Amino acid sequence: MKLLQSAFFLLAFCGTVSAASAQTVYGGQIYVNSENFTRQGDLLRVRMKVSYDSSVVGSCESLTFTPVLKTDSAVSVLSSVVINGRERERDAHRTEVLSDNRRNMPIVVKDSHAAKRYFIYDTTVPYKDWMQECRMYVESEELNCTGHRGHVYEDLVLKNIYLHDMSNDNPDPNVHYYNLMDYVQFLQPQGSDIDKFHRSGEIPIFGNKSLAKLSGSRFNRTVFNTIASDVKSELQRYGTSLVGLRINGYGAPIGNYRRNESEAMERSLDLKKYLMKQKLTNRN
Repeated sequence: MKLLQSAFFLLAFCGTVSAASAQTVYGGQIYVNSENFTRQGDLLRVRMKVSYDSSVVGSCESLTFTPVLKTDSAVSVLSSVVINGRERERDAHRTEVLSDNRRNMPIVVKDSHAAKRYFIYDTTVPYKDWMQECRMYVESEELNCTGHRGHVYEDLVLKNIYLHDMSNDNPDPNVHYYNLMDYVQFLQPQGSDIDKFHRSGEIPIFGNKSLAKLSGSRFNRTVFNTIASDVKSELQRYGTSLVGLRINGYGAPIGNYRRNESEAMERSLDLKKYLMKQKLTNRN
């Protein structure tokens, strides 16, 4: 590890919405993107795409996904969605049939044969003026195999939202204009040029005993987690996405310079391959 002293990364951000701007919640196992907030008269419509890994719940477990809108003085809890493992879903369905009870929240069954699954979250709540300046969080509540509730995780997804107001529109009564929301993402015009900004940093290895002991995938995972933590606050701003990432690896200025340079390059390329497999950075 003394042959590579630091990994330099340069991150480029852009004021546009893209799949790469997905926020992770519940320990990085659930991805939220394509958020859309629309005022329709006295209602606020909230729509987003929610993807999750195959490991998000076990066969007999479930997870409740609940978006929450907040300011410092107001809170609105949105509709919940339950992600069930297959065994948990069978038990719930059996109980429902025998007791003649009907669940009042959407249920998603995890497919153990698919690495990635997703659903489109779409709900409405009564509109309040404070929602124009709110933040969006997601609460993830666990239910284990014994039926006991586990941890409740709260993750900040967006520091602010862009609210499209359709309350003053005068649509043709013969046109179901709400259906347009299934195809259109409304964005605030940003002028002729899109603002771009950069973040850069250095991850030193020399003198960092915990990092210097790591190699291969463990080293790559640690570097990725460092990058993801650094850019999370930027991606929580509505309309911001990661559009580029540059890695520059440096060899130690001692010993065989050519060998040091070669090994630093190999480690940087190995890190690049790892980052290309991660959802946050794979398109950048």
